[in-house]
Amino acid sequence: MNQRHLIGLHVWRLEGFVFLVLTLAHQMPALWALPAGIGDIAVGATAFAVARRLASPSGRRLAIPFNVFGLADLVVAVALGMTTNPGPLQLFHTDPSSELVTHFPLVLVPAFLVPLAFAIHVISLTQLWRGSWARPTPIAPRVPRSHPD
Repeated sequence: MNQRHLIGLHVWRLEGFVFLVLTLAHQMPALWALPAGIGDIAVGATAFAVARRLASPSGRRLAIPFNVFGLADLVVAVALGMTTNPGPLQLFHTDPSSELVTHFPLVLVPAFLVPLAFAIHVISLTQLWRGSWARPTPIAPRVPRSHPD
């Protein structure tokens, strides 16, 4: 897959603004929402700029830390989400808890979008480290088959 597209897909992470707004409305704990929201916004806001720079010689050097930061942000967000949410892993008893993110539509973020973003970062890093994204795959010319009459 084209590296620019993989990195550009992270623009969805601008949804971190939602978590900040929910924190201001006292519906999400700041302990979770501030690092998760700010990290997502940083990744989403820089996704297109990093994707555009891939054509330059420094593009790869920029894309690798972008992906590493994106992965780290996801790990921190998941860890804080689990530890601020009521349940067996709760370590921080915040008021409010992060339980709101377990209800629709917000549950789509941890249930679908976070694993997808994690996978995209891993695929992107793998391609960047291998250099496979830089080499276009040759396409064999299509030869029409002759039909016997």
